[in-house]
Amino acid sequence: MNLVDKIPKKLTFKKSLIISIALVVVGALFAFTKPIILRGIIRWMYIARPGHYVRWKHESKLKLTHKLYLWNITNPNEFATGTEKPNLKEVGPYVFRQYKRKVNSEDNDSDDTVSFNYWNIYYFKPDKTAPLTGDEMVTTFNPVIMSALVKLSFEEPHLLDIAMRGLDAIFNNPSSIFLTMTAMDFINKGIEINCDQKVVSAKMVCKEMRIQKALRMVNDNRNHLRFRWFDLINDTVQGRYTVLRGSKNIQDVGRVVAINGEPMLKVYKDNVKCNLINGTDKMFFPPFQQKQDILWVHAENACKSFPLRFKYMKRKRTISTAYKFVDLSDPLLNKSCECNKFTGCADKGTVDLSACLGFYVSISSPHFYLADENLRQKYIGMAPNDKLHESGIYFDLLTSGPILAYERFQINVLSKPLPDYPPLSKLSAGVWLPFLWYEESFSIPVADFGLIVGSILSKLTGVVAGYIMLILGFLGCNLVFVTYLQQNTKILPEIIRVKPLGNSDSDAKSQWMNVIINRLLKKQVKTEETQSKTEDSQPKT
Repeated sequence: MNLVDKIPKKLTFKKSLIISIALVVVGALFAFTKPIILRGIIRWMYIARPGHYVRWKHESKLKLTHKLYLWNITNPNEFATGTEKPNLKEVGPYVFRQYKRKVNSEDNDSDDTVSFNYWNIYYFKPDKTAPLTGDEMVTTFNPVIMSALVKLSFEEPHLLDIAMRGLDAIFNNPSSIFLTMTAMDFINKGIEINCDQKVVSAKMVCKEMRIQKALRMVNDNRNHLRFRWFDLINDTVQGRYTVLRGSKNIQDVGRVVAINGEPMLKVYKDNVKCNLINGTDKMFFPPFQQKQDILWVHAENACKSFPLRFKYMKRKRTISTAYKFVDLSDPLLNKSCECNKFTGCADKGTVDLSACLGFYVSISSPHFYLADENLRQKYIGMAPNDKLHESGIYFDLLTSGPILAYERFQINVLSKPLPDYPPLSKLSAGVWLPFLWYEESFSIPVADFGLIVGSILSKLTGVVAGYIMLILGFLGCNLVFVTYLQQNTKILPEIIRVKPLGNSDSDAKSQWMNVIINRLLKKQVKTEETQSKTEDSQPKT
């Protein structure tokens, strides 16, 4: 076989060149524009307009887990007489399946917003609660008596005597501020308030109680009320949110612009800045986060917005996530909003909700985690732990989908000694008594998790595949170029020169031999070129 026969024909050059260039072009698209295309797809999915993924998702029922922990006061008599600080023992968790859904959605295309209400419902899960049964005995304080009298003692002390006599009639002259009941009675029955009274002071107290959001009527005659934790949240349609849909700017998706039709709260009268609404509704989060980004969420039931700060990266459910957490002592929180003329400013790590709820109630992390150490020293039984008591979310930064989320808060009620009311006459001054704490957790469903993993893999495989194609394309172009040079270069055999044997007459003979050999070789090359052209011109079968 001749050397020229080993070189690809010109048609093969064209095909190879086209394939190589195509690899370079497609590889560049995958390597440099695939992330852009993927971001475009995610952006479309996360716009909260009808027919888009995030809108459909949040109008479907979201499944969460709600865990309730009760604080059992083990030394009520000693605490009531002021001889000991409260000794608290955590009882729980009592586990509930929670479903959350956005209902009554209404779009406004002119300002790119959607308005909706939140609906929640809870179901007790005995199997998840085991080995606890609900028959555990719990001693707690009566929050109705405590909060009502503390409020009046600060704000309307001239009505305190009437309130004391009215509460005595309603609760049958209690000798103690403390109640002992089973955990399930506390959860299911709560604290009953008998307003079927003829005493004038009791009627006055009940009139005020009927307008309190924390209490619920339990009969049509409106003469029996009840305080129960789940009455506040179970099977209820809560405040109406208006949020941006993100059509104009995807980073605005879910940002709350109004609560119950108002662009600002009307809670804090002394500091207008405290009425600002900032952040999302805790369910929407804009995609394409950076780990250092601070996210804000607004809690309507606390009348407050809270920042989420980055803490660390950690693998959850096989993917890398950014964990962002809530610190109630965060410097971004306006602490002046937690001050009032009666109790001063809230302790570090707590938030005073008295302006929001109308009673002297505060929230903190469970066990006063991240709160002032001096505050924890007022109790026995506090054991703060970041793994158990911190609120935070594990985010996929690309989609901002929450992989795991934990909301953990403790409810504290202010106690105060009232010398003229025997059950409260000897209490320690100004102690915020832990009442209960809860954990609301979310774990991304398998279908949604698959979507996030698919997005990540699509991005990674697309970029990797793009660079592989780029490399192959460039190698192919180089190979075609080298092959082209080889085909278009004459291949001649090496001229053989016969060295003379000496300096005699043989020099003339050797020169004559060289001429003869060179002529023969040139003739052979011409013959081979003629044969090659003849073969190329013949049709192939």
